[in-house]
Amino acid sequence: MLTKEDIWERLQTRSIWVPWDTWTSLFPDLAGGNLPEDQMRYITYVGITGNRNVTTGVQIRLSREGEASTENKFSPIPVAPADFVQIPQSHSIEDPIMVVEGGGDLEAITDIRGLSLNVTLQYWDHHI
Repeated sequence: MLTKEDIWERLQTRSIWVPWDTWTSLFPDLAGGNLPEDQMRYITYVGITGNRNVTTGVQIRLSREGEASTENKFSPIPVAPADFVQIPQSHSIEDPIMVVEGGGDLEAITDIRGLSLNVTLQYWDHHI
């Protein structure tokens, strides 16, 4: 079992621009987007910034390598123009909101043509 100090050392934060026209991997650090089979990614926080124009929705789904089906995790999350959505409201690095297993990918897309949103993830990895 990892200690809180171990998790702090592994903690990563990434911001990704999510467009409207294509599902975008939220794991740009991985070639091809999928986690290696011997790795798990613990997502502790999702933050989404409004685009200052109109309320825009973002969908986040979990996909698995080699599988045609996906699982919606957050769909849709409406984000007002000047809003900032934080999931969860109060978060802990030791209590992830979701776990992505090896071979998985987390993808997102917005719902209004021509608009994108910035999504920030906080996560840590564990090799099994």
